[in-house]
Amino acid sequence: MFRRDRRLMLPPFALSMALVAVLACCESQPDTMRRTPGPGEQSPSESSRIWQVGRIRTPGANPLVVGEEAIWIAGSSSGDGRADAPVLRLDPATGRVERETNFGYLHEDLVLAFESLWVASSSGACVFYSCGMGGDSPPQTPEFPGENSLARLDPVTLQMTKAIPLTGPYKIVAAFGSMWVSAWGAGPGSDILRIDPETNDVIASIRVPADPGTLVEASGSLWALAKVTRESPRGWALVRVDPGRDEVTQIIELPRLQGPMSLTVGRGDLWIGGWSGRIVRLDPETGRITLTVVTGLPVMDISVGPVGVWVIGQRELAEVDVRSGRVEGTFRIGGAPMWFARQAEGRMWVMTNQGFFEWPPS
Repeated sequence: MFRRDRRLMLPPFALSMALVAVLACCESQPDTMRRTPGPGEQSPSESSRIWQVGRIRTPGANPLVVGEEAIWIAGSSSGDGRADAPVLRLDPATGRVERETNFGYLHEDLVLAFESLWVASSSGACVFYSCGMGGDSPPQTPEFPGENSLARLDPVTLQMTKAIPLTGPYKIVAAFGSMWVSAWGAGPGSDILRIDPETNDVIASIRVPADPGTLVEASGSLWALAKVTRESPRGWALVRVDPGRDEVTQIIELPRLQGPMSLTVGRGDLWIGGWSGRIVRLDPETGRITLTVVTGLPVMDISVGPVGVWVIGQRELAEVDVRSGRVEGTFRIGGAPMWFARQAEGRMWVMTNQGFFEWPPS
């Protein structure tokens, strides 16, 4: 059984991403967003562009939402004692920052749903302070709504319309007419919370024998990539939740992935990737693995959509044939390490620790 002081520790997903981001963070940039040449070592020969966002500290670990008329991106505190983590709305054509709001220390996730931009904010002060381990004490205010909250913002003005107090919110998804949150609550347990977007009330709290991370919807169920810590089986697993009963109905072990980092849904299947370089495709109807691909890359993310199936490595992109499982091509991306990708409006955006770029290059 794991017991965590929520002020001292982050989920393993968040902790690993935050630490790598801090280590890989580039020099600070001016408070502008601009196009600069890059990535530097590409094949094919077309060049892409990295959108650099100076106000986003350690941007690789921060969430990104791409819409038809805007891009939203969230950052983390500047680390100087101010609860000033930004949320920005960007013009996707010009890169201009159209709106900005600042609150809290660390924004874990963003989702655009139910006419709102939802922002999950955790107890992020301990990313920047040693919190009870002999170092400086973090500032204790404001705690709410800057910390431990699920905030609703107007997606145009970024004005906060509601903040819901939660303990340790991490990942969020809109599904089955509700908002779902993987929450690392106080004490020994973790929960998946269901929130009614009409009332903003928590209408279900689903205790899981695991620490849930990314959440997706597939085949009438909610799925969570989770670290199982309290009951058999132990290790990494997929947790299946029945939204009709608000209960965990299945736990599927993932023994071969050696630290899964990514869960996504695409073309009716679940795709999971890990540091071992393997990705697996799982049929959500049967719970069986239907395809295993050895990519040769430490898998940070898998992006499935109209642009294709792409594996995001730290410095390489690999395109996968969904029928054969063969890696069709690997593209070396020079410059900043990559984190994840989002497909929207027929385009794919790849986040790095310096900003993000469109792929394939336009």
